[in-house]
Formats: sequence, structure tokens, C-alpha cells
Amino acid sequence: MRGGVTPEVWVLKYLCVTMQTPPSIEPHPEYDLGQRIRHLREKRGLSQVEFAERIFLSQSMVAQIELGKNKPSLESLEKIAAELDVELATLFAKRDVYVFDLKRLKARYDHAEKLTPILYMSLGKILQYAKDIGFSK
Repeated sequence: MRGGVTPEVWVLKYLCVTMQTPPSIEPHPEYDLGQRIRHLREKRGLSQVEFAERIFLSQSMVAQIELGKNKPSLESLEKIAAELDVELATLFAKRDVYVFDLKRLKARYDHAEKLTPILYMSLGKILQYAKDIGFSK
């Protein structure tokens, strides 16, 4: 172990630093609204039935939304986002929802040193990009 990390993590960090690009662990699929809702619901460990009860919709309506057979109203979207603890815009993100899910990142990682190497590097790249394009508060 180097610096308290496993050899695999050390190699990953080394490759990321030398290549100046995040490793592609898996392809970045694009999701439609229903797939994104399902992905987030499953990441939260919620069944369709439990989720439906919490947002005051029927399980069949949740299934139809997730399959893209029914479009939720704005009111339903607001309830869905609130229950999934994400910003409404996150539901419409096509890729990399974990980057935009800052509420959950903040709740899970209360300090930069606790971030996984990939998240640490990804967020650093985002911040650098924001600086490069002149983005400010």
C-alpha cells in the first residue's frame, strides 16, 4: 500500500494524473426522463410501490413514467425530485447524474479528503473549467 491506499487505487490515481483525463470505467449512457427517475429511485433503495406511496401516485403511474409511456405533470415532477432529494434539473440531465447531485454528495462527503479519487478529480476538473471560462459566484 502506498500512502494508505490499495495498489489499484494508487495506479488509478497515477494514471489520472499522468494522462490528465478521468479513466473510463464504463460507457456513459444517456438516459431519458423515465430511466433517470428509475435510476435515482433504485439508487435510493426504493421499490416502485414505496416510491409511489411517498409521492402520492399509483405504482402503475410510476411504472408508466419510468417506461416513458406517460409524462408526469410539473407538480408530480416536483414531488419526484423532492422525494429523490435532487434538484428538478437533475431529472433532465442526460449524463453523469452523480456530478449534478450535489445535495447527496454534500451529505455523504463532508470534506474533500473523503471523496473517492474519481469524484475528487472530476470535481477538480469542473472547478478548473469554471475558472477557465470565467465563471464566478
